[in-house]
Amino acid sequence: MERQSMLISRDHAGAERKHRSRRLGLSCWLVAAVVAMGTVISACGGTSTSVGSGPLTVGVFMPFEGDEGFAGPELEAECYAAVNEMNATGGLLGHKVQCSPYDSTSDPADAVPAAARMLATASNLILVFGPADQEPPVDPELRAAKVLEYGYNGMPRYDHQTNALWYRPFPSDSLAGVAEGIFLARAGYKNVAAVFDTSSGAQNQVPSMIKTYEKLGGKVAINLALAPGNTYRTEVARVLAAKPDAIISELDSAQEVEAFYSELAQLSGGKLPVIIPTNGEVVATTNFIQIMNRTIGPAATRRLVQVQIGG
Repeated sequence: MERQSMLISRDHAGAERKHRSRRLGLSCWLVAAVVAMGTVISACGGTSTSVGSGPLTVGVFMPFEGDEGFAGPELEAECYAAVNEMNATGGLLGHKVQCSPYDSTSDPADAVPAAARMLATASNLILVFGPADQEPPVDPELRAAKVLEYGYNGMPRYDHQTNALWYRPFPSDSLAGVAEGIFLARAGYKNVAAVFDTSSGAQNQVPSMIKTYEKLGGKVAINLALAPGNTYRTEVARVLAAKPDAIISELDSAQEVEAFYSELAQLSGGKLPVIIPTNGEVVATTNFIQIMNRTIGPAATRRLVQVQIGG
C-alpha cells in the first residue's frame, strides 16, 4: 500500500495559529479569573472592586528544570504574549497584568513547597498557568486557595473534573491515544510497534491507543515501555525482531531519543520502518530534528510522520 509521508518541519503559520489560540484561551481565562474573584467591572458602567494596588499576577507554575524543564520557558513565553496584547489595549478590565514564573521543578515532591511559596508571595494572584505532571500533590493547596487554574497536564484522572476553577486547553492523554489508534488504522499500518517511555504523559496514551487500533483491525507487534537509560540495544533488537511496518513513539527527553534511534539505525542496517513520533516527543526534545538527522540520517528524517493531537 502506498503511504504518504509527511516532513516534520516548522510550519510557521500552523505554529502561530496554535500559539495564538492558546493566547486567546489564556486571555479568556484571565477575564474569568477576575469574575471568579469578584473583581467585576460592569460592562454597563457599574462600579468595580479592587483586588489591591499593583498589577494582577498570572503565576506560571511549571517545571523550569529537570526532565520537563522545557515546559516552563515555553508557557512563560505564551503568558507574556497574552498579557502584552492585553496590556497594550488597556489591561484586564482596567488592571495591568503581569506574568511571574515559579519553578514547580520536575519532581512532584518538590512541587508542594514550591506551590506554597507561590501562594504566600504572589500579589494579586488571579490565575495559575500550570502545573504539568506535578498537579496531583499540589492540587489540595491550589484548591484551598480558590485560585483559577489553567491546567497543563493530560492526566485521565482529571477527565471528570469537580473543581469549577480548574480547566485545561487540550484533550486528555487517553483521548489522544484514541486519536493515535484511529490514525494508525486509517493510514493502513497493520503491524505497529509502540515505544513509549515510562513517563505518565506517555503511558497514559498507550491503553486507549492499543484498544482503538486493535478494534479497527490493527495488530500491535510489540508494546515497549522504555525506562530511562543510556543504551537501548536489547530493546531495539526486540522491536526489530517483531518486524513492525511502523514504530509510533513518545520519548520525552533528548537522551532517550538519541540513544534509541542511534541503536535503531545501527541494528537495522539503515532499513528503517516508518517512524511516527508523537507531538509530545517532538515538543519535549530540544533540537529534535537535529538529533534525528544525526542518528537516522537526513533522508530518513524527511520521511518521518508526525502525529499531533491537541495542544
